[in-house]
Amino acid sequence: MQCVRYVRIFLLLLLLPYSQADGTDYYLSRSVGNDSATGLSEATPWKSVARVNQGAFHPGDRVLFHAGESWPEELRPPSSGTEEAPIIFTSYGSGNRPVLDGRDDESVVNWSKTGKNRASKINKNRARYVAIDNNEQSHIVYDGLHLRHVLEGVRVYSWSVAVQDITIRNCNIQTDAAIPGHDASAGVYSSTKSGSISGLYIRKNHFIPYSEHLNHWGVYLVQGVSHFSIEDNTLGPSGEDGITVWHSAYGEILRNRGGGNGENTIDVKDSHDVLIQDNDADFDREYNIVVHSVDNPTSTYNVRVEHNPCLRGGQGGALSAGIALLFVQKSGIEDNVIDFAYGSGIVIKDLHPNQQNWASGNRLTGNGTGQKLPAIVLQGPSTAKLDLNQIATGTIR
Repeated sequence: MQCVRYVRIFLLLLLLPYSQADGTDYYLSRSVGNDSATGLSEATPWKSVARVNQGAFHPGDRVLFHAGESWPEELRPPSSGTEEAPIIFTSYGSGNRPVLDGRDDESVVNWSKTGKNRASKINKNRARYVAIDNNEQSHIVYDGLHLRHVLEGVRVYSWSVAVQDITIRNCNIQTDAAIPGHDASAGVYSSTKSGSISGLYIRKNHFIPYSEHLNHWGVYLVQGVSHFSIEDNTLGPSGEDGITVWHSAYGEILRNRGGGNGENTIDVKDSHDVLIQDNDADFDREYNIVVHSVDNPTSTYNVRVEHNPCLRGGQGGALSAGIALLFVQKSGIEDNVIDFAYGSGIVIKDLHPNQQNWASGNRLTGNGTGQKLPAIVLQGPSTAKLDLNQIATGTIR
């Protein structure tokens, strides 16, 4: 019996994550740290993010920011983890989330006195534009951080390599547009040049986007991203879209909450094999959810929009519906609840007949509050299949 007990303990140890057995913890405290220290304990922490950026980390390592403290610097992870043992950036101690801040008190004073961004001349390490620049690193986790006063909270980019397995979770991300000469911002921005990004997981974050003018997003996947998951996030109103996915594939957009956007809560375009499910959207100026082809009329297909509560879409009046499929193929709108859109509840616009799109099992109530349109509108030569939709007001045209 004693032998069996030891065997069980040994097997349990084998099942422990690699990071628990072999990773090293590095500590960071701006208030009491010293970049000449080892960084290996709470008693000997590093001071600056610049010191972290110069480090050489190994799979399973963790970089721990002291809770309640703030760094006006940009984090640039210098190393990659592995699938079994990612490198984790998170916090230690009690208190609020640690902050990577695009400005501090000195920069705010300079801004208010001059009306110009003199802060950028004070310290080049300050995160004027990006809080975290994940540039060609793989197998990284960002957990429980607060990113604020930046144009981009987390930038995930690949110039030429295959970036894999990036997780952003439990973070607060606030983006600004108060930097002269820059008219775009995103809480998470991801794109590629000639490389690729596979496995991008954006989960349980709270986004506070810049809420005025276009080109401001909560999440913006530009191109080259596959096998992504955007789920369980809350998004404040954004100047353009809460979530935009463009030129990407094989992903899920699940259980996010947003609304009040300058255009849409969710915008998927020139992408394929995407599931959009159980998201709450309310009071958007264009569509609550739109799936469309922009650059190539055959680029968007196999997108399913399911079980999403959509309320008061299209408040701007010009582009007006709860959910829209525009020039897509083999895509469907199923089992959604779409209420009180300014115009129609559902629009399907096809470039050619027999695009194999459909709308089924949706419940539509009180749509056409501003534009007296039917609850479901088919445009162009659409032969989209419609069945089992429950319409409390309006007809099909």
